[in-house]
Amino acid sequence: SREKYTNTFRLLEAELYKMKHQLDDASRKSILYKKQLELAQTTYQLMVQEFVSGISDLTNVIQVQRQFLDYQLKNVEAIVDYNTMAVSIQRLISFKDTE
Repeated sequence: SREKYTNTFRLLEAELYKMKHQLDDASRKSILYKKQLELAQTTYQLMVQEFVSGISDLTNVIQVQRQFLDYQLKNVEAIVDYNTMAVSIQRLISFKDTE
């Protein structure tokens, strides 16, 4: 019984470390995509100005806009991953005493 308890404890501990790593990874991704979003927004604004000035064509503006939308999606996915891991960790570490 003690051995079973120890094995279960180690499995739960390993799962917790894995989830913590995934939580940290999702956090880093979100920070990265927020920075990428800022850069893409600036690039998009410059491309629109170039388009209005006749320097650039509409294809370039659309391409940059797609990139901006892609970063937005990836950022939202990273936030979802972060929240999912946070809930999973909370569920793992919470317990109800059944005795």
